This record gives sequence, C-alpha cells and structure tokens, in this order.
Amino acid sequence: MLAAIELDGLHLLVDSDHGKVGLYTPVSHLCVAPPEQIKAQAIDAVIVMAPAYEREIARDLRSRYHFAGTIVLAGGGFQVLDPTA
Repeated sequence: MLAAIELDGLHLLVDSDHGKVGLYTPVSHLCVAPPEQIKAQAIDAVIVMAPAYEREIARDLRSRYHFAGTIVLAGGGFQVLDPTA
C-alpha cells in the first residue's frame, strides 16, 4: 500500500513485530522502527495500515505508548479517531 502513496510527509514507519524492525520496505525503502520511536520523535499523527488489527493498534497507541496525537485508520476508507477515544 505504501508504494501507491506520496511519502513526502511520512517520517516514520513503525511495526511492533521486532523481527521487522531494522528491515526496509521493498519499494519505498523505508526503515521499519519500533513503536517506541513514535514518542521519541514527537510524531503528531499515525496512519494505521493494518485493517485486521486497526482497533487493537489504536488502543495500544493510546494505552501502551501514551500517544495523544491523531490516529487515522486506513482500512475500508480513512477514518480519523477522536483523540479522547
């Protein structure tokens, strides 16, 4: 999916699978970082690109990583979550 979008504003690609951290995406050549980097880099918005796990990921972003920014779910069209959700 990343191969089909403009990446100018994309600063970080995150995956909680530690086996993927440090690897690069095949087309866009972005390095995969662990979720802890979201806070370390002061990211203000996250686009969740895993439709099967989007609610779980959004919940983890808020509770486990204390992410207070905007979360956008990309599965089935883009949905912006309420920051208090």
